Amino acid sequence: MMAGQSLTWDEQHVSNEENKYCTCGEGFDYDKIMLHCSECKNWFHERCLSIKLKSALLYMANYKFVCASCSETKTEVFSRYEGTWKTACLCILANLEHNYRLEHPGEDENAVHYFYLKADIEPFALKNWESLWGFNRIKSDRWSTGTASCLIGSANLFRCNETRTSTAGYALLNKNVQTISPLFLPVKGRKEDGHPAKRSRTAEGIILSNSATLPFNKDGFRYTLMERDCFLEDGWRIARSKGEVCLSANDRAPQLRLSEDRLTVTGERGYAMVRASNGVRYGTWYFEVTVQKPEDMPGLPAGHLRIGWSQREGNLQGPCGMDEYSYSWRDIKGTKFHVSKGKPYAEEYAPDDVLGFLIHLPMPAADKLLPYRTGKEKIILVKGVVCAEEKDEIDKTKLTPLPGSFVSCYKNGVPQGTMFQDLFDGTYYPAISSYMGAKATVNFGPNFAYPVQDCGPNVRPFCDSYHWFNAGVTLADVIEKVTSTGPVVTAAAAMDVESIATGVTQTSERPAHNGSA
Repeated sequence: MMAGQSLTWDEQHVSNEENKYCTCGEGFDYDKIMLHCSECKNWFHERCLSIKLKSALLYMANYKFVCASCSETKTEVFSRYEGTWKTACLCILANLEHNYRLEHPGEDENAVHYFYLKADIEPFALKNWESLWGFNRIKSDRWSTGTASCLIGSANLFRCNETRTSTAGYALLNKNVQTISPLFLPVKGRKEDGHPAKRSRTAEGIILSNSATLPFNKDGFRYTLMERDCFLEDGWRIARSKGEVCLSANDRAPQLRLSEDRLTVTGERGYAMVRASNGVRYGTWYFEVTVQKPEDMPGLPAGHLRIGWSQREGNLQGPCGMDEYSYSWRDIKGTKFHVSKGKPYAEEYAPDDVLGFLIHLPMPAADKLLPYRTGKEKIILVKGVVCAEEKDEIDKTKLTPLPGSFVSCYKNGVPQGTMFQDLFDGTYYPAISSYMGAKATVNFGPNFAYPVQDCGPNVRPFCDSYHWFNAGVTLADVIEKVTSTGPVVTAAAAMDVESIATGVTQTSERPAHNGSA
């Protein structure tokens, strides 16, 4: 990349006096796609990049691009954001202006040409919908009203040739198209004053606030955040993890409260459960939970916890261990639970105790390795977020034990023994269920208060599970695209998951969670 210190950039770092950009050092190309790196803020010609965009406009702003020099993986990263009315209108008018200049080469460049909602803007929006907004067109016509309202109400961005109505003509107030960049325009997840909004740990695609715009999983329906796959025409993929495992913002009962870092959960009224953002299909995994002092709820019973492991089918509106899909350890009397049956297990635990939870899952059959895509999900738009809606197909008659699997627990480093063995086959997530004001903080590693000493060198901190998750969903996405019946997994694919994930783990730096909220 051109040495930034040798160039004279403007205050916004949009353009430089030398007109040198990209790795090639050539000028800004107003007729070809250029991408603005969110880290170094340099512009890059698409022709100089290894990534090639399948569908893109000349001027666009609803994306994030990181050049190879700035990327942690030393490879270029491109992903789309959900567009806003303002970014869409700015991009529409900029592209319409460019097309008009190409068709009228002899016209004065300083002359202002106005474009009209019905004749110019709406047809362009419909033709380039996914490039402008980042998702398939919604069926209602509310978008037309939103576009008109944006043009009428944004006098600081759009000039008008008459009274500001839906029938007037509009043009860009600022003709410098280099300001049409995701670094300076409002996108979902960033306040319009340019300061970052509070964000939860989600994928790079569409950003969710901590208020959980993504619908809660409930009533047998599951919602998964999706993002555009820029390498496939009309393709969607499961949003990739950003490398941090935390408690899920939407795979929880709505009445539970999460801390800003989504590592601490606090109960409200009756038992309810939250699962972690990632699950594991095989291997030996470990995480810790620190029991916090419960919140005071005058006039109500004391708070309690049941902590353990749950498959995604486990009921969130109840304690962990209430059904066939979850296993838990309760604070009172140290009882263990599965299918709502409590049995004596270990010591009680109380505030300030550090609990350890270990699960061992042998490698399953190859056709059960990738549970992430069934091929039956429906892509929908909910409150501006693109997600996959899927109905859980719960058939308890198909539950089969996985020989050799087990769950064991620890209290302040002291082994409590095997809690359950030969678990039902499936993908398991760390799970915490809270009653009344009970409160707990999870630590997914890699730095633990009491590292496991008695289970050999193959125990992995649960924070590493995002590598396996990303490798698994990537393979599942590819397989789902080339088969008509969903993921058909071969033994070779199973080995690929292991090799890909292991390679990433060995070459990347793990985030260090210390369990503090």
